[in-house]
Amino acid sequence: MLGGCRLLTDGAIKEIARYCGHSLRKLELERCQNITNEAVYEIFSLCASLEVLSLENCTQLTDHTFDGLDKTVTVLRELKLNNCSGITDVGVVKIAESCRFLQVLEMKYCNRVSVELTQTLPFPSGCKVCF
Repeated sequence: MLGGCRLLTDGAIKEIARYCGHSLRKLELERCQNITNEAVYEIFSLCASLEVLSLENCTQLTDHTFDGLDKTVTVLRELKLNNCSGITDVGVVKIAESCRFLQVLEMKYCNRVSVELTQTLPFPSGCKVCF
């Protein structure tokens, strides 16, 4: 758990992904406010076994965070994006299309995401989307 490490940089996250990516199953980065799309892209690219990812209150993240998904994280089951104000409908569409095993998607206080849109997206059966 690295949540709350406000000084944690993209470089550190990239190193964790490179050296632990093959076995990393859960990564909690909430309130790591220096983390950008670039670091999360590296996580999605190198952590194929990742099941749980918490990016709550990572305020620098945008829809480009999910460019690296592209079906690379095949077992991601839980994604927490609460209070990530840079996430919009565009990012949620990428998540729905790429995360085939997602069971929980939390997006509380993501004010640029349309509740109505999420109801029409192809999330896996039983996926709980929380606003």
